[in-house]
Amino acid sequence: MKAREAHLFQSLRATHQFIINNAAALGSVPIARTHRRLCETLERASAYANAQRAAHVCAQSATLVLHQRRMELLRDHLAPLVAIAAGLRVTPSEPHAFRMPPRRAGVEQLREYAVGMALAAEPFTQPFVQAGLHPDFAVRMVAAAQVFIDAATERRHQRTRGVEATHGLAEQLRQGRKTVQ
Repeated sequence: MKAREAHLFQSLRATHQFIINNAAALGSVPIARTHRRLCETLERASAYANAQRAAHVCAQSATLVLHQRRMELLRDHLAPLVAIAAGLRVTPSEPHAFRMPPRRAGVEQLREYAVGMALAAEPFTQPFVQAGLHPDFAVRMVAAAQVFIDAATERRHQRTRGVEATHGLAEQLRQGRKTVQ
C-alpha cells in the first residue's frame, strides 16, 4: 500500500471511529446507512490490502525460486554440456548449437537455448556420457527448462494477484471517499 492510500485508509477509519463515538449526536437514519456502507467498504479494503501484501510476499519468494531455477539450469545443465562439447570438438549441423546463452537472456530465450541444445546433443549422446554426463542428460535438461518456466509462470501469477489486489483496494478507497462525502 502506498503512502497516499494508507493515509486515505486511515482517514476512512478515523471517520468510522468518529461516527461510532458520536452516533447519538449525529442522528440515526442517514448516518446508519452511511455507517453501514463505510463499514462494508473498510472490510473489503482491508481484505484487498491483506491480499496485496500477501501477493507481494509470495512474488518475492517466487522471484527467489525463479533465480535459483535459472542458476540450476545454467550451472547444472547448460554449462557442463557446453564445456564438454568444446572439449570433444562436437560439430553438429549448427556450429553454434553448443554455446552459452546471453547473460541477460529472457525466460523464453533461455528455455529455447536449453531445449535446442538438448535436441542438438541427442545424436552425440555417447561421447557426452563418456565425458561424464548422465545417460539421459537431454531429458533432464528439458525437464529443468520446464521447471524454470513453471517458476516464471508462478512469479507472473503472484505479481498479477498483487496488481489485482491493488486495483481492488484503490476502488474500495474511492468508494469509501464517495460514502463520506
